[in-house]
Amino acid sequence: STPDYSKTPAIAVYDNRHLAVRTLEWCRHPDTPQTTEIRPTRCQYDARGFLSHSADPRLAATGLNNFACDYDLGGKALRTCSADAGTSLMLSDAAGRAVLGMSGLVETASGSMDMSRAVTTRRQYEGSSLPGRLLSIAEQVSGRPERVTERLLWSESGAEAGANNLAGACIRHYDPSGCVETGSIALSGLALSVTRWLMKDDEAEADWQGDDRREWDAQLDGVTYATLSQGDAAGRVVGITDAVGNRQRTALDIAGMPAGRWLTVNGEEQVIVRSTTRSAAGQVLLEEHGNGVVVSREYEPQTQRLDRIKTERPAGHPQGAGVLQDLRYEYDPVGNVKCVRNDAEETRFWRNQQVEPENQYGYDSLYQLVSASGREKVNLGQ
Repeated sequence: STPDYSKTPAIAVYDNRHLAVRTLEWCRHPDTPQTTEIRPTRCQYDARGFLSHSADPRLAATGLNNFACDYDLGGKALRTCSADAGTSLMLSDAAGRAVLGMSGLVETASGSMDMSRAVTTRRQYEGSSLPGRLLSIAEQVSGRPERVTERLLWSESGAEAGANNLAGACIRHYDPSGCVETGSIALSGLALSVTRWLMKDDEAEADWQGDDRREWDAQLDGVTYATLSQGDAAGRVVGITDAVGNRQRTALDIAGMPAGRWLTVNGEEQVIVRSTTRSAAGQVLLEEHGNGVVVSREYEPQTQRLDRIKTERPAGHPQGAGVLQDLRYEYDPVGNVKCVRNDAEETRFWRNQQVEPENQYGYDSLYQLVSASGREKVNLGQ
């Protein structure tokens, strides 16, 4: 039979600036191999080479655009019109920072703009005598009062800030869910101490109006959730203690990849991953878990794609040796998964059907997933 991808080229047309102005793709569905659909994509650019209009296969044949964009002198998008997301506006200051934005605008058939669902976003920054860091973000939904949804407080220079590497760093971030405070930062930039407060009323919308921090803190619950992190000289996390005192510890190999993991709960340390063996390319070959289960992986030598994952209890395991899962993968030439087979399961027969322990995936000529089939194991208790 003729393959689904036979005679399905992709053609691109470029202008004299080497910008793609038209693309044609031939799509053929596996269920209708005799029918081929041409899907065009059309693009237009302004004098500076920025994309100004585009139409995907849904509207290209009608002459309408799916996307249109206007830019400022610096090349930043000022006005974006999308057939899916509507119209949005974004104004930037002289430094190129976003200051005022509007989204959810809908253009009516008469050409007017419907702003009933518009959302306006305002950003405030430090003055010209300071580095110009972000201070607050305010949002206003059409017909409702404006809310300050985020506030950022930055550390100044000083002995205490210097001792904790906080000079110039954001030490408090009031966000829609509460507040995050950074207590110390490593020289590598890793946050070592982070404390979280949640909103006192979990159904209330955060509004950090005014300049009084005491009013902001009054909206927070008094319970603190502190997370402590430990890093190595390269800034990689090797230990984390969460808000309830549970500690995660990670051992790294000579290449900086995780080699073992441990978890301490109620003062008792448990092994999560006992050891990890990797290939020269850094791929996991063998992983021994704390419960004695071993997971091995094999890869195709030519493409390095995952070929097999085998999970088993080795000989001498307290629950006895046995294969728990043995997945094998098949790919098409471009790397899409065609079949996943579990050799640890048996072929079953049900209602005059032979049901193999595998999943099959089908794609059209554009490599879009169009079908998926597999075996479902019904819960015997239902």
